[in-house]
Amino acid sequence: MLGDLDLCIPHIEEGCLTQLNGTSTLSFMAIELLANLDPPYHSPIHDMESVFWVLLWVVSHKNVNVAGDNPNPKDVKLCEDMSVANMTMDLVADVKTATMVNMQDMTPRRSGNLEPFRNLLVNGFNLVRHYKIRSQDLSADGETFSDADIETGFGEYLDVFEKNIPVETDWSHVKEGA
Repeated sequence: MLGDLDLCIPHIEEGCLTQLNGTSTLSFMAIELLANLDPPYHSPIHDMESVFWVLLWVVSHKNVNVAGDNPNPKDVKLCEDMSVANMTMDLVADVKTATMVNMQDMTPRRSGNLEPFRNLLVNGFNLVRHYKIRSQDLSADGETFSDADIETGFGEYLDVFEKNIPVETDWSHVKEGA
């Protein structure tokens, strides 16, 4: 699904400044875009991070809804953490950073409905963390990702999905419980 195409920033040259015009969904924005007071350079790397925030939001909310009256407390907490109403951008960035750092603990093996997505989420957020650190290092030097960096990053993100996306057999426990 594609949306907000009217707000796209053409990638004509490296280092296009982002347009923080209040139309973004904080729950899905890249941490660096939330935490930076100066308008940061917008990069497709930020958009790739957003995909994992969308995935995490969808999976956690679906798990709580499927569980009915007995949801996993970790799933409920995750849904609450991703509900960013009345939060400042800095606070949202802090909550998301903590979520990313604790991803492995939040998705333990045999964790019910989240289990099929465990490897995708853990490996995806490890990659997000890697590029977040890399972006901070580049910013400190007044630089941004090159076209080659973006191409490599995109390939790495696709690789994470291809190797870790759940298949139908991963959902057998959900079908049996339905």
